[in-house]
Amino acid sequence: MDIMQTLHLSIRTPFLPSIIKLTTVLLISVSLILGPGNAYSDTDDQYYEDALRSYGNDDYQTAIIHLKNALGQNEGHLPSRVLMAKTLIAMGNGSDAELHIDFAKAQGVDLNQLITLYGEAYLLQDKYKELLEVVTPGIRSKSIEGQIHFLRGQAQLKLRRLRESDISYIEALNYNPKHEKAWLGRAQIAMQNRDYDKATEFVDKALDRHQPSSNALIIKSTLSRLAGDFDEAFRFINSAIASDDGNVQARLTRALYFVEQGRFVEAEPDLDFILEEIPNEPKAKYLKSVVNAALGRLNDALEDTKEIISLFKAVPDEDKNNNPIYYYLSGLTNFKIGNYGDAEKSLTKYLRIDPNNRHAVEMLATIHLKNNDPLAAKPILTKANLAYPGTPNLLNLLGLMNSQLNDFESAYFYFDEVIRIAPDSPVGLVNKARTKLRAGEYQQSIDLFKQAQLAGLDPLETKLLLLDVYFKSNQTALALNITSELVRQFPENPDFWQKQGIAQGMNNQIDEARLSFEKALSVNENHIPSIIHLSRMDEVSGDRAKAISRIESKLKELKDNRTLLLEMGNIRSNNREYETALTWYQKAYAQDQNNFPTLRKIVNSYVQLNDYQKAIGLLRDFINKNGGKPEPYRLIGELYEATHDNEMAIKSYRLSTKFSPNQSIELLNLARMQQKAGLIKDAMSTYKKAIIWDNRFLPAYLSLADLAIKDRDQEYANILIAQIKELTPKSGTSENLSGELYFKLGKFDLAEKSFLEAKKLSGNPRPVFNLYRLYKTTNKLKKSEKLMTEWLSVHPDDLLGQIALADTHHNQNQLKKALDIYEKLIAEHGNMAVLLNNSANLLFDMGEKNKALERAQLAHKIAPANVELMDTLAWIYSRLGQHNEALALFREALLQQFDQPAIKYHLALTLDQIDRRKEAQKFLAEAMDSEKFFEERSEAETLLKSWQN
Repeated sequence: MDIMQTLHLSIRTPFLPSIIKLTTVLLISVSLILGPGNAYSDTDDQYYEDALRSYGNDDYQTAIIHLKNALGQNEGHLPSRVLMAKTLIAMGNGSDAELHIDFAKAQGVDLNQLITLYGEAYLLQDKYKELLEVVTPGIRSKSIEGQIHFLRGQAQLKLRRLRESDISYIEALNYNPKHEKAWLGRAQIAMQNRDYDKATEFVDKALDRHQPSSNALIIKSTLSRLAGDFDEAFRFINSAIASDDGNVQARLTRALYFVEQGRFVEAEPDLDFILEEIPNEPKAKYLKSVVNAALGRLNDALEDTKEIISLFKAVPDEDKNNNPIYYYLSGLTNFKIGNYGDAEKSLTKYLRIDPNNRHAVEMLATIHLKNNDPLAAKPILTKANLAYPGTPNLLNLLGLMNSQLNDFESAYFYFDEVIRIAPDSPVGLVNKARTKLRAGEYQQSIDLFKQAQLAGLDPLETKLLLLDVYFKSNQTALALNITSELVRQFPENPDFWQKQGIAQGMNNQIDEARLSFEKALSVNENHIPSIIHLSRMDEVSGDRAKAISRIESKLKELKDNRTLLLEMGNIRSNNREYETALTWYQKAYAQDQNNFPTLRKIVNSYVQLNDYQKAIGLLRDFINKNGGKPEPYRLIGELYEATHDNEMAIKSYRLSTKFSPNQSIELLNLARMQQKAGLIKDAMSTYKKAIIWDNRFLPAYLSLADLAIKDRDQEYANILIAQIKELTPKSGTSENLSGELYFKLGKFDLAEKSFLEAKKLSGNPRPVFNLYRLYKTTNKLKKSEKLMTEWLSVHPDDLLGQIALADTHHNQNQLKKALDIYEKLIAEHGNMAVLLNNSANLLFDMGEKNKALERAQLAHKIAPANVELMDTLAWIYSRLGQHNEALALFREALLQQFDQPAIKYHLALTLDQIDRRKEAQKFLAEAMDSEKFFEERSEAETLLKSWQN
């Protein structure tokens, strides 16, 4: 690759009301997430408005001053936090911007409003993988989706995922054909593919604007230089520096032109400028050493060279790609000494540049299989097998990969090929035998191990392999035959005595087993497996003190023995002494912080101690060092779910699914969290994938059917319902789903018939509440009242049933009856936010507006982070003429959940009441653009049309 292309690739681009109805209550938990509320003063808002004006005029320093004043008075002023992040990004400060974005997110600002800010902050910090994990496409506005695709393209380009990057840029341009930076991204990719005509076409698109950016001019200059036209190259690079004389990349590019032409004196000012700004910039240091040598400053050149060596690790990967042999040699050396983590990183980078190096593929695949990660090994092995067919090592690795995936037939095929190609080697036979053992085909495994011995497998190794089969197949007598023979032949081997003890224990020869373990210790007093076996025997026999003493006494001699430390933790944990257990686990983990089973024990201890944040922090650190395995992502996903962080749970389950060989459960977890976060299309796609993995996986069918019904996809819903009926005959499940489908389609008579049939078959509450919902919709309120009264006669303590009955009274204008039920429930259950909120709506309808306001305020105080309660209170404020209070609450609610059309509708009505029609129309249009359902949609549509006319 040309040095100009290398320099070009490192170009940095700084980037710049709805009342809570019962139907909702029935679908969500009554319990509400509590969180701090926000109250903003007039002074906070004034500072914010001043900052907003400065930001709009590109006066970032003044904006910062106003924002610091706002946050100095109220650090929780979220609009100022968000604007501060935008301003810092515009100034190129990604790390500080990220802190403000994190704060806003932690306080509940909607991720849809923050997601592009995260992407820009990550790019400024070179956090490309984090960007791709966090900044993902969804169902948002065109401007946001277009910018998301662009940001992903930038990250993918930095990671050399050229095809993915180009696709992302194309998607960005589909949203905005004049997106200059997306055109520049496509130009960069074309340059890396040596398609300079295309690159020129793309960069000319970017230059087709009133004021081209310096980055567009730099790329145009680079293309001119690659075409051999130095005059044009200097013209464009000088224009770039004239427009931005502090642009380091432009000056570095011009310095390189001068060096290439032997104009060393002219290169020096640019290099000195760069090194004054960035003293350790490696490319500038390199060019400076060339200049020093050319101008006769040999001592300076030598010192520069020594420093360059120490700076090499800081050189971007795209520069190292010019010398990929460094990656290969690093991978090979680390592989040979067993440093698989570093070997994996180097070999992965090398294979991106030279994907057909068979030896590198074999090493990397071996590492993946050692890490029990067959899915990572699969693509590189499959591709290498096409390039090098009939290679025994590759075939053997393919067999092992399929064995780990439990695809035993494919594994046998590859091992048979190895046996055919290399009949004199026992390798194929041994691995096929191990796969038979994994598949539970014990006799065939035994036969193959014996064949392997005839093919040259060591007799002792054969016995040990057979012993493993006998243990797993519970053939105790045969196992005892081998262990007895082993201890006779090798009486000084403690491992064989330990195996003898295990076999005797399996045969219920407890005293003999204890003697064998003690014999192992007489041969080697530090034989850890035997110590642990004896300790466990002590604990099982009821002598827990002796079990602990046995381990503790040995730990005094072997203080750093990780296995003993873990065993002490296990003993304490089994007795629910979690704090003490945690101490032992932490000591073990300190010795090997890449060991996930040990980490899991620590995490479980923290969970038992209800300290989720420490558990999450520990897992984050582990994942940062050991990504690519499903288990840590799954575990941290569970923790995020337990702490109600749906966004991070989705991210974690997605990564767990990506790396897991058995995906049905992983996909279900991912889909459930996607659905919880409102990503319905993504959830449906994920449920379908789960069914593909396991066509009898009922939870995925049920969830997918529910979504198909909500989407009114009658044909697909009926297909799913029929499949569910086959899986769950005569359970009422399919009948209830049919009723829900008919209800959604407006076929109410058929829906009622199906719900009644389901109610008869199952007796569970879902068909009952579906009938209640149906009767309410069709205004059959007497039927509804009878239904819920009968239900409560059998289930008098059912809270949702009581709320349903109260709602039925409300709908019949029996307001006193409805209020009496709520008052009774509040007396019994206390001030539950949902009860206060619903009774507030009822009181407002009864004309008791002050009392309604008090109830709504109390509900909001109890659950200040719940946006539906915010909306209720804000809408009451609005109708009472308290517009400032209403606006503050509406805006806070939208910070937490941006795509809430009902809230935007109520906000629009409020703004219109205070003569802010233009702003109101914007929110009303956004409400109508949302794909989410809200009850006032028809009124909103009529209102928007009247405003537009």
